[in-house]
Amino acid sequence: MDVNRVRSELAGVEKGYTDFIKSYFENWEVWGNASERVYQGEDVSESEIPKAFHTEMKMMKMILKMEAAGEFDWNNPGVRKMFSEFSQSPFYTFFGDTVVEIAFRLAKLVGAGSMIEIGAGSGNLTRKMVNLMKKNDNFYPLLLTDNKPIVLEQPENIMKESGFENIKSVIWDIANKPSQDIKSFLKSPVVCYERYTVTYTSPAVIKNIAEVADVLVMGDWLCNTDQVFGYDKVFSKIGAKRILFSDVKRELDNFYSHYYFFDKAAQDAIKSPYTGLMIALKDDRR
Repeated sequence: MDVNRVRSELAGVEKGYTDFIKSYFENWEVWGNASERVYQGEDVSESEIPKAFHTEMKMMKMILKMEAAGEFDWNNPGVRKMFSEFSQSPFYTFFGDTVVEIAFRLAKLVGAGSMIEIGAGSGNLTRKMVNLMKKNDNFYPLLLTDNKPIVLEQPENIMKESGFENIKSVIWDIANKPSQDIKSFLKSPVVCYERYTVTYTSPAVIKNIAEVADVLVMGDWLCNTDQVFGYDKVFSKIGAKRILFSDVKRELDNFYSHYYFFDKAAQDAIKSPYTGLMIALKDDRR
């Protein structure tokens, strides 16, 4: 697969993403340093950090408070409200839009036989993808997976909303190999996209994903340095692992011929130690 063609196809999306990140996260180090103070229990006010990180700080404080009281509970109404607020933030929304746009463009470029969304959950990204397919009058069979039963409800709901019928869902814990049910639905070449699923598992799951994905769009924050911030320590308490790119690279090297940081220009511009978007491609021979 010609990586230069891929990069050319995505050049406009990359520029838009870079411009957004540069303006939105320009002062991320202020938050990085303040997050250590939050972790240590200091009283940090919103006026001390950029607005882009206000919700993240509130989440940190809530997690620390619940941990101190006993245990973090995902079903707590306050937790659900806070994460709903975070999921509607400008960055989270833009990030999801970008992941979907990249996957859709690559599906067109490679002539995808099918697509798979890992970590589909309640169908937020799925709806974005189906709307994009409708807008472009270009449809691909779409398989939704998650390790939670909620994913099973989504095809019927989305098909009723959109009129697009070639959607299926299946429970898949990506720590395990894909089932025959998954493999029988998919037709090569398969374009896979995900957001923050490797973050909550481990780089080892790439082996299982690679069994079915010829093209992989990874939306996970990967660390390029050994630097650890307060937010890393707090969010690890709820399962969000701090994953090093070097560990991911070892897995990608085994299964994909080409991969690159889609957001390298963005992260270089703000001097960030992270990458948030990667694209991995197999040769036709693999």
